[in-house]
Amino acid sequence: MIKIFSPTEKIALTGNRITAKRYSYLLKKCGFDVSLEEKLSGIDLLSSQDVVITLHAYKSRLIINKCHQLNIPCILVLTGTDLYKIMVSGDPKQRKECNTAIQKSNAIVVLQSNAKFDLLKLLKVDEKKISVIHQSVDINESRQVFFNKKSSYRVLMVGNVREEKNYISAIEGFKLALSDIKNSSKIQITLNHIGGILDKSYMKRMVEISTNSSVQFLGEKSTHDVLSEMISCDLLLHPSTLEGGALVIMEAINAGMPILASNISCHRAILGKNYAGLFPASEGKSIAKKILMFFSLKQFRSELKQQLRCNKLAKYSMECERAQLFDLISKLT
Repeated sequence: MIKIFSPTEKIALTGNRITAKRYSYLLKKCGFDVSLEEKLSGIDLLSSQDVVITLHAYKSRLIINKCHQLNIPCILVLTGTDLYKIMVSGDPKQRKECNTAIQKSNAIVVLQSNAKFDLLKLLKVDEKKISVIHQSVDINESRQVFFNKKSSYRVLMVGNVREEKNYISAIEGFKLALSDIKNSSKIQITLNHIGGILDKSYMKRMVEISTNSSVQFLGEKSTHDVLSEMISCDLLLHPSTLEGGALVIMEAINAGMPILASNISCHRAILGKNYAGLFPASEGKSIAKKILMFFSLKQFRSELKQQLRCNKLAKYSMECERAQLFDLISKLT
């Protein structure tokens, strides 16, 4: 039996929850008996026959401790907030508990190549324990045209509302760019956001600075509907200050969508350190500059198109992820 523990409840459409569900689906395809557990439910039912996969070092610390006590193989998947927030700038107690959870785990999974090196810079960890397993996406339909000249455009942001997503900087940058565009052309551009609200106070600030501007909040949508929006929109804007794996970037690559993203470790790993669409995180003026370049410079759009088409992860399939998970489970058992 493989037990996958998700640190978020099934009603929440979060990155961790989506990853847990995808792992469950892929491992069942391998022939394993898999159960998906909510939070700490099922922790007292662990047996020596189990292999445990759990997400987020801090939120999963009790599960990992239990596995260590019972000598049950445990795989820890590191996500954005544990690796790039708690372990970098969290309080000492939380950092210590994350470190303990990592050391007690039998294997560590990171979701992009830079995360392995970032982890090794932070902690003394047996490098052999660390596996890089990217996030695959199931895209059945892709955009036919990278960019069309027309009178109205839609820029899209996807992700749950919380401070780390840095949407306020993106909205400020969009408003600056829109002001310049309106002065030089007659095209109309709207900024659309899709995602649930995890931080109500941050959402309130987003709404306040969006007053009287071309910003629309579409709320939470199903994965299918998000992918449909991505195919129909003209540009993905992803301004996060930290990400563990950035599933939305993988979705955009596979959907053939233009991407502008913050210049953080995760995005450099996925898009390439020299990707032309990267901008400094938290800088509204830099975001505005990239948006202006995208809509006004054909050469810039051509460069993005070429770099995205040559991206190696565009060929990374669910079969690739399934095979890597199978190999990791096999080694542990």
